[in-house]
Amino acid sequence: MDIKIIQKSDTKVSGWSGGITREWLIWPPIAEYTQRNFQCRISTAQVDLPESVFTPLPDVHRFIAPLNGELTLIHNGHIHLHLQPLQVHEFPGDWQTLSRGQAEDLNLMLKGIQGAMTYMTSPEGISLDLGQSFQLEAWYFLKEATLTIGDQVVHVNEGEMVLIHSMQDKEIAMAKVVCDRWFRMQANIF
Repeated sequence: MDIKIIQKSDTKVSGWSGGITREWLIWPPIAEYTQRNFQCRISTAQVDLPESVFTPLPDVHRFIAPLNGELTLIHNGHIHLHLQPLQVHEFPGDWQTLSRGQAEDLNLMLKGIQGAMTYMTSPEGISLDLGQSFQLEAWYFLKEATLTIGDQVVHVNEGEMVLIHSMQDKEIAMAKVVCDRWFRMQANIF
């Protein structure tokens, strides 16, 4: 089992029509977002314009959550959804999506694989079985956190991500996470 802490300075920054985006993870590691040859991509985006249009992504399943600020998404011209900070929404990437509002958001994109994104709060600690069904776990922390994974204790700063990659299908470990506000993202990459 590989455990890696990703800091903001480790991310790949690029521009898009509504602001900037930071790529925290792309899988497989040789994939490129512009080529659309990824299975999994995690990014944060700063939305600077009051209104922007999402890039259509056929065959991609998307999850989005505003980290600060509120967003109104309009899918295919008729589905209106108002997202509060930290509210997770999932939708097909090929939907025509108009976004209204200025915020920073967290994105999980999956292509041809299963996965999930969940907002978590565990100030007293929560135990997680990492061997359930996903081989890739990514945890994005909005506050400082303490993790115990197996016999390792890891301290993580606000705004950092922990990536846990299980190399074998049967590899099992328990983790305890103590943090007020964080996101758990999972992907079944094999």
